[in-house]
Amino acid sequence: MSKSSRRRARTKARKHIAAQRRLQVAAVKAPVAVAKAQVVAAPTITAIARRQIWALVRAPSGWAIAAVFLFFTSGFGFIGSVIAGQQASVDGIYQVVTGVLTLVLAPVITLRLAAEPPTPVAARAYQVIAGRWLGAFGFYVLLIATTLVYVVLLAVYVRGEQLDFGLIAVTYVGMLAAGAAAVAIAVFATSLTRNRAAGYLLGVGFLVVAWYSTFVVGSFSGSARNDLLDYVSGFNRYQSFSLGLLTLPDTLYFVSLALGALFLAIPVTMFRRSLGTAVTAVVLIVLIAANVLASRTPLSLDLTRDRVNTLTPQSANAAKDLGSDLQVIGLFRPGAGNGQAEAEALIALYRMQNPHVTYRRENVDTDSTDVKRYAIKEPNTIVLDYKGRSELLMPGSQGEADFTAALLALESARVPLVCWAIGDGERGLKDINEATGYSGVADLLSRNSFLTRDLIIAQATSIPSDCDELAIVDPTAALPAQSVKAVDDYLAAGGKLLIAAEPWAKVAQSTQSLNAVLEPYGVGFSGALVIETDPSRHASQDATTLAVSGYGSSPVAREIQGTVSFFPLATSITGTPAPAATATPIATTSGTSYAIASPRSLQDLGRKAADASGPFNVMEAIEQPAGAKRTRIVIVGSPGFAENRTLPPNNSDANLELALASFQWLSEQDSLVSFPPKAARALPLALAQQDQSTLIFITSVLLPGLMVFGGVAVWWRRRVFV
Repeated sequence: MSKSSRRRARTKARKHIAAQRRLQVAAVKAPVAVAKAQVVAAPTITAIARRQIWALVRAPSGWAIAAVFLFFTSGFGFIGSVIAGQQASVDGIYQVVTGVLTLVLAPVITLRLAAEPPTPVAARAYQVIAGRWLGAFGFYVLLIATTLVYVVLLAVYVRGEQLDFGLIAVTYVGMLAAGAAAVAIAVFATSLTRNRAAGYLLGVGFLVVAWYSTFVVGSFSGSARNDLLDYVSGFNRYQSFSLGLLTLPDTLYFVSLALGALFLAIPVTMFRRSLGTAVTAVVLIVLIAANVLASRTPLSLDLTRDRVNTLTPQSANAAKDLGSDLQVIGLFRPGAGNGQAEAEALIALYRMQNPHVTYRRENVDTDSTDVKRYAIKEPNTIVLDYKGRSELLMPGSQGEADFTAALLALESARVPLVCWAIGDGERGLKDINEATGYSGVADLLSRNSFLTRDLIIAQATSIPSDCDELAIVDPTAALPAQSVKAVDDYLAAGGKLLIAAEPWAKVAQSTQSLNAVLEPYGVGFSGALVIETDPSRHASQDATTLAVSGYGSSPVAREIQGTVSFFPLATSITGTPAPAATATPIATTSGTSYAIASPRSLQDLGRKAADASGPFNVMEAIEQPAGAKRTRIVIVGSPGFAENRTLPPNNSDANLELALASFQWLSEQDSLVSFPPKAARALPLALAQQDQSTLIFITSVLLPGLMVFGGVAVWWRRRVFV
């Protein structure tokens, strides 16, 4: 064969091989081209959504998002509220997810959509937007599903109790509703730009404004008071779900927010934007009109097990009997945990019963007019103003029983009169001393429809019959025998008494005279100074100032359980109650406390052999039948429990509520309400140290760790096999 023949043969062979390779490449690309043609020709919402979900599940970034989500939910939502607060509730998880994580993670989930070019086919714009939203929301649902582990753990560790699954179900509906709206807003933000960073910042910005518009505007204007902003603020709208209350206005709000954001995104992805804009405008108008109508119809569904969000017949009748306008003012300090959601949900129930009940919310830090008018001492107070009389509901005393009792007291023509003993060195209501004065109690009583009158007890041979209550607080001189007899006769006829004494009295006979008053009831003051050795039950660096957060079963402190109140320089209450008397401890020290009978220097307060061992009662409630009436006595071993330094603005703990509740119990306001207090939404959770360690490991280490492991596995698989 010639040289030219061999050359032609090699050229022919190369062409044949090249042709075979082109056929193989074409065979490989053909299915891909067909698939692309099919997607372009007939995209569906579910196909787009499925592609979005799988893109996140198969990517390490999706697992990283889940790890971050669980880490912060566990740390701030579960450990911070359930373990630290010792309560079986998902409210902490709900607040962290809806208030923070949703705002941060919803734009992250939709980040990958920002780089996709808009579709040129107008008819498919809604499919693209809806598919993107459904895919991102589907991944958000998977994140929420991981939090069911917390519910299982609570069910395991709540021994002898059953979780309120109706409340939990509504809480999860709230998380899904808020998440659906947040994802829709993030989809809209990412559709405005193809830059990922810009899309993320826009998404977070839109969500912060949508969620916290009231506070954002308030930070610039100096006031967060605006009805429109209050309504459109997502923070105010998602709180009702955490109460187990499914309301029409709040549910419709999130549905409208999601639909509105998605319809706003449609014109951005269309070439024929005029048509999309017109449709979007019509939809937005319809949604706004629906929300306006819903806001006037407070239709709600109470899904809690004990019907916590449903008024009792007595409460409903108390509201219906109002013949004049009742102005309810909520003086709240903006922020989570201020009790605003619970209070406003309750107020809405009363408003449904009678149009005379009106409500307005104010910022306690900027509304100086109402603060001065009603002598507000602490934030998050509710004022009930009826026919020129007012009642203040303090934080911790804003339940249905408190609200109804206040209504009945305002409707009643009777105004309780507190006769205040003076003349023997007692603490006086006119004393404005910031430390030891009692002027704060005077303001408290006057703003809660109590009248006060001074009574020179040393000159009294009888207690006036119009005295609904008598207060004898820390006399420095002994009461005369005639005064002791006058008080005894008053109590035997069904009188009411608040009596307080201090330890190590300068005049021992003063304590003895008070004990003479209490002798018929079997109790008295020891006069010894109580020292608390448990650091968790006394003030910082001061073992003589007792700190109490558990108040037994007394109705006096029913609403402040778990809230700390202080008892400076307390003496113990001793004795065995008389057979006819019922004594209920209100404040008790620990078993390691002790009492020093004789005065010592402050440097010599260490325990000695002669000191009595605790626990001691330092506050008690006594009740005893007196014919058709009932004698009631509140005994306090610390006059400092209601002095000015323990009340707002000097102190924001529970002393104010405890003092007010004592006078209200003595005036028998509790008897106005015939229904028992409703069960708390959060069950108490007693966790041993080992249980706490186990839960912390499971929630903050194991759960996020599993997500990290899943992400590493996905990354390794893609690296090795793809």
